[in-house]
Amino acid sequence: MSVSKEKKYVVLNILIVILSMVLFVMVVGLIFSTTPGGSYYDKYTSGEMLRSVNFSGYQAVSEYRNINEALGIYSKECDEYMVPYAIADYYEAAFCDKGYRAAGEVDKAGDYENAMDDAKGRMGEHTFFADEIDVYLGLD
Repeated sequence: MSVSKEKKYVVLNILIVILSMVLFVMVVGLIFSTTPGGSYYDKYTSGEMLRSVNFSGYQAVSEYRNINEALGIYSKECDEYMVPYAIADYYEAAFCDKGYRAAGEVDKAGDYENAMDDAKGRMGEHTFFADEIDVYLGLD
């Protein structure tokens, strides 16, 4: 019971057509995901950013801010995003401040302490986030 060469070629041709269609769909998806209008990332609203603090921590707020910045949806002066961006700025500055203090580089840590004060000032009535970040990072 041997399979004829014709049947083998038919099966192989069908397999080639199927794989070619899969490749085509993947290439089209890649093209759409890299164009400005069809980015893989979506913008994050300020509400989503603030909710992420409860579920993902402060690192997520920084990541979401960076994604919005890369997509051109970012402005520190925009009222909607002022608080989440201030939280992200405070977290990053506090993290760096702690690291430089641990390394004994107090001068560099002072620069980040000034950045922390600036970010805390932009938080408005949400300055409790700064206190939470200090506790989270173990700052005194």
